[in-house]
Amino acid sequence: MPPQHLDRAAPLIVLVEDHPETRDILRAVLELAGYRVQAAQNGLEGLRAVQSAHPALVITDLMMPVLDGLTLLHALRETWGHSIPVILVSSYSAGIPEGRAVEDHFDAALRKPVTPSELLATVNHVLDGP
Repeated sequence: MPPQHLDRAAPLIVLVEDHPETRDILRAVLELAGYRVQAAQNGLEGLRAVQSAHPALVITDLMMPVLDGLTLLHALRETWGHSIPVILVSSYSAGIPEGRAVEDHFDAALRKPVTPSELLATVNHVLDGP
């Protein structure tokens, strides 16, 4: 449930996560920090949310039904280039580019389980720039 005092000027984040409990926890952490969050349960829903909402940031899982996180990333990059940063939050390591290659694909990558402080530090860093 979003805070009632949420600032409409706060950055909007599209959160793409297929596990409801994880999605709810990540959403709560982000909203308590003052971000607006639009949640999606798979990559296709996430892509549609980005198309309609034009968020400041996308956070995505990797392994999801319908459209996975890497395919979502490629669709976002094809349409918006790097103008919308994308953070990967996943426990699945196969298929995730390692080391420097992560930065060539995602703006940041976090391995689950992620702590609230790790998530917020990464989101703030990506939104504020290097």
